[in-house]
Amino acid sequence: MKKYIILFVLILINSNIIYSQNIFENITFSRNYKLIQKGDLKKAFQKIEKEITKEKDLLRNKYAISLIYSNRNFKDYNPKKSYDFLLESQILYREINEEKLINKLNDIPINDSVYSLEFNKICNLGLEDAIQTNQIEIYNEYLQFYKKSSIENKKTAIQKRNVIAYNTAVISNT
Repeated sequence: MKKYIILFVLILINSNIIYSQNIFENITFSRNYKLIQKGDLKKAFQKIEKEITKEKDLLRNKYAISLIYSNRNFKDYNPKKSYDFLLESQILYREINEEKLINKLNDIPINDSVYSLEFNKICNLGLEDAIQTNQIEIYNEYLQFYKKSSIENKKTAIQKRNVIAYNTAVISNT
């Protein structure tokens, strides 16, 4: 009987530790997410990056850091890094089987629709950057890297790349 009581107490203590850890991670993520929403990107980035190096709450933190990298106001703006972090977060999201956790993430909101919207936004930013540079290599890089880009974006990149290639060929043959 004593063995069962001890086992029960150990299970109870262990579950409380796990539960309190989840609460702490929720609070930490919420604070960092609010920093992003307020536009304090540098501070949020530092805190989230620290959480990622500790491998804590990777799904949400990689999603959040993706939002930061895709913001043009962030000094280290980088849509490619944003795309990679979002992709990693989405992979973790698709591995979830627990309905409770899916509902919890949906409240943030993190779900398939949000991933789709974010990928679209990031791909649009990547295309805008490619258009600004307006070089064949950059368009080719865009087409190879942004696999989740819309058909319209891919067509635009191909058309603009082909115009540059045509103009370059015309100039070099004159």
